[in-house]
Amino acid sequence: MDASDDQTDDAELLRARHGGRRQKCASDDDLAELSALNEQLAAAVDRGEPDAVVAAEFAFHRALNRLAGRVKLAWFLLHAARYMPTLIYANDPDWGHSAVEHHAKLIAAMRARDTAAVVELTEWQFTDGARQLTETLERTGMWDT
Repeated sequence: MDASDDQTDDAELLRARHGGRRQKCASDDDLAELSALNEQLAAAVDRGEPDAVVAAEFAFHRALNRLAGRVKLAWFLLHAARYMPTLIYANDPDWGHSAVEHHAKLIAAMRARDTAAVVELTEWQFTDGARQLTETLERTGMWDT
């Protein structure tokens, strides 16, 4: 086992704990807020402003995590995010457009109360984030000995 396995383990733990609770608590106002935050993310991606992308992505996920009502999990995610090199994602316009698209799908699934789709889309977010981070760290030689 190496450090890249730790990245995968962390993503699997978060994914397993976070999935289907979101749509159970989401009101129409909550979904409207998420849609507005996703539009802000889309605008930041289109402008190519990494700092704005980071801020918009954080705001979206902060609102999303509050919906689950899982204070301890939200606290853990906040602290885990401090160790994430966010510019890896924010500097990649392909990731940005994909994130906006998946956020829109997640909001639609929450609106439809489609638990299976919410879980699947949540799993994608964690899996994709872990994959991209691991690939970047491998390319930079992070685990070379």
